[in-house]
Amino acid sequence: MGKHLPGLILVIIALSISGCGDKGAEPEKTAPELIAEGWQAYEARDYGGALSKFNEVVTKDATLADAYTGLGWTNAKLNVLSSAVTNFSQCLSLDPRNLDAKAGLAFVYNAQNEYSQSITKANEVLSIDPNWSFSHDNTLSSGDLHLLIAENYYALAEFENSLTEVRSFLNTSFAADVTTPEGRAALAAEIERLRGVV
Repeated sequence: MGKHLPGLILVIIALSISGCGDKGAEPEKTAPELIAEGWQAYEARDYGGALSKFNEVVTKDATLADAYTGLGWTNAKLNVLSSAVTNFSQCLSLDPRNLDAKAGLAFVYNAQNEYSQSITKANEVLSIDPNWSFSHDNTLSSGDLHLLIAENYYALAEFENSLTEVRSFLNTSFAADVTTPEGRAALAAEIERLRGVV
């Protein structure tokens, strides 16, 4: 019996040391904690970090709409537009009234030259919340959506609709005869000017 005692003591010591090590280990993060960290990374323009956090969330729980919203906006920033569309669509399948996902789609569709779809999504947001703003980027608001709609109509050669959007929501004093090339050029210049103002 005495011969085995040193071996037993070593096993007990090893177990107690490994037990102490576990107490110092960080508990696994919850999906809401990871989502918060993902948005924190996004707001700090650490898009690689944000992507990693949001992907970790959907691996843990594929039913959290906000994780797909985060992936959509992050992929949009990284110019991975097809993935952004997929992510926003996944979000909307879980939460059909998610305005941040609809707004994200409006911007991505514009970047993909899908102007009619961009108009539809922007109008969906504005019809539900005329004062929408993106909580994770205070530079994006309803004014940007109105400007996006004006740009989309211009790209579709629907100059009257573009002018109406500008005059109704962005610059009530602007005037141009968009039946003439000069008027269209003036409208294009105004849209460009508003990009730096809205």
